[in-house]
Amino acid sequence: VEELLQREADAKLKIEQLKQHVDEIVRTEKERSATYVTLEKLDEAIEFAIENPISYSFAIDPQGKEIWEGTPHYEVYKEGPAFAYQLPKRVRF
Repeated sequence: VEELLQREADAKLKIEQLKQHVDEIVRTEKERSATYVTLEKLDEAIEFAIENPISYSFAIDPQGKEIWEGTPHYEVYKEGPAFAYQLPKRVRF
């Protein structure tokens, strides 16, 4: 009987943790949705993209320094409608 009660308590705890995790995901997505490109913001996003071309083309010199061709994506994503789609910064080991 005690084992069943313990299993029930463990199951309730797991369900509560899962609910908290889902709530956190929903809260994060609601915050991010404020910066989504919607039909109303589409013209602004297109203008921003045209005015701020992005280059993902780069090389790495022997010392490990990045040499970019054009503007790096992380410089463009600091503002504007593209901020929602910024890529995480790379971590060097």
